[in-house]
Amino acid sequence: MNEMVGEVSGLAARRDRALRERERTGEQIIARMEGLLAHLDSYRNELTAGLTALLTGTAHLRRGIGGSAAQLREMTNRVGLLQELEVELTTIVAGAATLAKERVGEPVRARSASKRYTMESEREVQRAILGTTAGDESRPEPDRASLGGTIELF
Repeated sequence: MNEMVGEVSGLAARRDRALRERERTGEQIIARMEGLLAHLDSYRNELTAGLTALLTGTAHLRRGIGGSAAQLREMTNRVGLLQELEVELTTIVAGAATLAKERVGEPVRARSASKRYTMESEREVQRAILGTTAGDESRPEPDRASLGGTIELF
């Protein structure tokens, strides 16, 4: 009987140790789960902050794109105006070339201009621009002294 009591006591002690071991293991599992929950909560907060920053950046980007689109539209309008001005200026230049050709004659090519340049040809150009003739004395002669010694009058 002593043996039986010793055996039952041993079984009870082993069972008690096993229960305490399970209890310790359960507490460890709970502690690990609580740690994992804290990590998950931290990751959730980081993801929320990242999404908020992403949404804010997207809103700024949309505003920037809208502003850029408006600037592009304005630049396109300006290019159109410049093209219209170019057409008008081309017409004006063509008209001016025609008028100059009528007053001066055929234009001189730049390469050969230095070979044909004379004081008399310069006077002819000035007369054509001013609309005067060689014998026109209606304009008074400027005072040469007031122009300095290095100025040559044509």
